[in-house]
Amino acid sequence: MKEKIGIYLGVNSVAAVSVTKKVISQHAVFDLETLDKEARAEDISEEIRWEALVNKTLREINAAEEKDVRIAITDQDIIYRSFELPLMKKREVEASLSFEAEKYMPFKMDELLCDYKFVSVAKEKKINLSFVAIREDVYGKYKEMFQHLNKNASAIMPASSLLVGVVKSLPKFKQWKTFVLVEYSGQELGVAFFKDNLPVFNRFVNLRKRNSDSETIIEQIRIALEYFKREFKEAELEGAIILANTDDAALFASVDEDLGIKSELVIPGDIVGIEELTVEELKAYAIATSDIYRSVFKPRFRKLGVSQLEEKEISVALNVNAIGAVVGAALVSGLFIFLFMSNRISMVQAKITLANKRLHIPQALKGKDNSQLKRYEKAIEKRMKAINQRLQVKKQINTVFEAIPKAVSEGMWLDSLSVSETKVKKGYKIVLSGYIYLADSYQERTSLNNFMATLARSDYFKQFNSINLVSSERRKLRQYEVTFFKMELQ
Repeated sequence: MKEKIGIYLGVNSVAAVSVTKKVISQHAVFDLETLDKEARAEDISEEIRWEALVNKTLREINAAEEKDVRIAITDQDIIYRSFELPLMKKREVEASLSFEAEKYMPFKMDELLCDYKFVSVAKEKKINLSFVAIREDVYGKYKEMFQHLNKNASAIMPASSLLVGVVKSLPKFKQWKTFVLVEYSGQELGVAFFKDNLPVFNRFVNLRKRNSDSETIIEQIRIALEYFKREFKEAELEGAIILANTDDAALFASVDEDLGIKSELVIPGDIVGIEELTVEELKAYAIATSDIYRSVFKPRFRKLGVSQLEEKEISVALNVNAIGAVVGAALVSGLFIFLFMSNRISMVQAKITLANKRLHIPQALKGKDNSQLKRYEKAIEKRMKAINQRLQVKKQINTVFEAIPKAVSEGMWLDSLSVSETKVKKGYKIVLSGYIYLADSYQERTSLNNFMATLARSDYFKQFNSINLVSSERRKLRQYEVTFFKMELQ
């Protein structure tokens, strides 16, 4: 049986495995620093450095000549959303989803590649839908990288969704449906929440420039956990699955006590029987075996609606000797269609006459002449225009709400956000506050400045005349010194 090659692209590393069925024959992981030590790679472009690192990793597992590879990517490029929709037929879901998703996205749907999965809740007459997306230009960069390497990337999927199938192959997790998967590799921390085995929310933290001590890691998990509890009040977590390397297991020793949830630590070697296997390599293993391990949702990114459109070719072969028969049949068919359509037109006309009789005319308009009706029509149009203007403002505000989290800088968390209308030009004002924790007041101030600069540059915020810092100060939150801030956008 042909070996399958799985590759994981991390924030600073590449891992690869070769697998036959479920058995790993070779595995390797390298980071960019390894490449820089071997050559003056710092003078080379970022794209070429990554391509060189992929090549090095594939050579290490003797797969440099393999053409077909499968790619797992980090959750930092992935957008997860969860929606509730009225109970409807499967073919109706996608049409509704396009409208629903765009309300909660900082991007237009035509900028995204996505996939979705849903479960029906018949008793409540609704469906719970999980929506996963990636920007098309980001996805294109991954494809382009492997095209340059003369590789066919037969699948590109988010690692966390694939890991679920692998981890839940362990008997103790098979019955879990609502849980959090925590994956830690030293440089990356992923926290993904699943409800009915579907991903509903994720948080990815790049730890390369942060401390990786136990307090920092648990605090990041706590923040994500508190958000999940607020957004999914009815959901009861069955526990946390913590995936970490053997050397990092001690960092999670106090999770149960600190977070108040049941946790189970899993070492990659517990699953595949290779003691030295790393978390990054397990992610590569997850994509290599994506057609073996069961996972409720394995996102395959596409343009929304594309898979629903099937082009059918209809070829008609006419026998020259049968042309007369065909023409005769066409005449008969034409006569039948004419009579049928004439009857249909009469029926439609009758329905229109009946509808006119049933038409309800408001009492205020009865007996009015055309000029009075015209004035009434203009008054209605004026009111509708005013309503549409207000709706546009609301829509702009909604877009801003979605754009703000994307601008959040390192170590920052938003605490509150309020909107109020202003009398000047019928505009509006947004007041937001939050805090920054980087264990250094100068770095926290720099992070705040970066946040304000990002807002000022963003197209979403050009509608504001001013972005002002109202206040910022150091305060104590629990046992940590943090920088609190308050801003106004008008």
